[in-house]
Amino acid sequence: GVFYDRAGPKLTGLIGAIVSAFGYFLIFQVTADNLGSPSVYTVAFLFAIAWQGCSWEDTAAIGTSVKNFPHDRGLVLGLLKSFFGLSGAIVSSLAAGFFPSSGKEVN
Repeated sequence: GVFYDRAGPKLTGLIGAIVSAFGYFLIFQVTADNLGSPSVYTVAFLFAIAWQGCSWEDTAAIGTSVKNFPHDRGLVLGLLKSFFGLSGAIVSSLAAGFFPSSGKEVN
């Protein structure tokens, strides 16, 4: 909010993308077993970093869209938030379709 008001959408989105990419890269390193066996708290902290970056990107998208469509703020905000929520369901459905389970349990 405050940073977006002072720096604008480009820098806010850029910082969000960098923080998000860094967080997701570290999560990838954990899942690829390159960082040993971290605790649950460490993995939760890495997800918090990644999701912090996502919130910066979300702020840039919402702020820009609301400024571009001043008469349809509610519609634009509703569409952005709906698609943000639906994206997880769509991606997980696609992943389940393209990468079927091998029948092994994940420990």
